[in-house]
Amino acid sequence: MVYCVFETAGGEARFGRFLTSEERLRGLLARWRPDRVVAEICPLAAMVHDVACEMGIEVEIADTTQDAWQWRNVKRKTDEDDALKLARLSALGQINRVHIPSLAQADRASCDAGGRADALQESDSRVAGVRGFEVGFG
Repeated sequence: MVYCVFETAGGEARFGRFLTSEERLRGLLARWRPDRVVAEICPLAAMVHDVACEMGIEVEIADTTQDAWQWRNVKRKTDEDDALKLARLSALGQINRVHIPSLAQADRASCDAGGRADALQESDSRVAGVRGFEVGFG
């Protein structure tokens, strides 16, 4: 997974990669202590959402089906570019959010967390993975 640490005050961005797991995500978030986590809608979005919420961090899950995310509108397409784009759009308040129900809501709605997975399955073909999160300071 690629991440972008974006400082909103100065616009400075730093990038990194880590193997995707709840434990590693928790460690990364504990180290950076972000104000907000922003991720693309994808199969990992629910895990990112749950971990960030449990740690008391604001979460935005972005709908990447809009024109700004289409290949034909982008000259260069990299995970780092996508992560930075997420961070900048979030800082400007321009993320089209996707609602991810909490585990408790998903359990009530479907008697197991599978209902939430079904809701996310539609996005599997459109998005390869979470490409970033933003850390805002200031």
